Amino acid sequence: MPFGPEGVPPFVEAAQAVLAPLAVGTAAASIVWSLQDRLVVVGSDLRDRAASLRDGGESGSDDDDREQVRVLLRRARILQAAVLGFYGALLLQIVAASVVGLELAGFAVPAAPVAILVPFFAGLVLLLAASALALIDTSLSFRAAASDHALGEAEPETAGKRRQSSRA
Repeated sequence: MPFGPEGVPPFVEAAQAVLAPLAVGTAAASIVWSLQDRLVVVGSDLRDRAASLRDGGESGSDDDDREQVRVLLRRARILQAAVLGFYGALLLQIVAASVVGLELAGFAVPAAPVAILVPFFAGLVLLLAASALALIDTSLSFRAAASDHALGEAEPETAGKRRQSSRA
């Protein structure tokens, strides 16, 4: 059996070439699942705060509700962009794996190395950007939780309502 330049059988190299983009894509899909759950919670909290503002809420809590709506809207936009980034990365990894598969099946793909490497590395760049957005949202979430905790110590009667906004 002939071996590649590093002593690795060609079928192992081929399997690695197909599986690398799929492994990256699987990781992106797992993270998307988690981020979508966070987006659902943020959306629910946003609807609750908006309803509280519409209904008049507790006296004196309108400013707090408006601030929470502003923060939750920002988090929702960040999470939405992160989810879209991960989906884009997943799509690019599937394209890269498909081109590798076509090449291995004997189909002539014009400029195959470019057709494989460009989507693969573009997907990695999208993963990096989407991960940065997810980190920003996590920071905002922790900041809201810390703020709620500090306010809860000062105002125990309203701490429960505020804590709901930071559960994502």
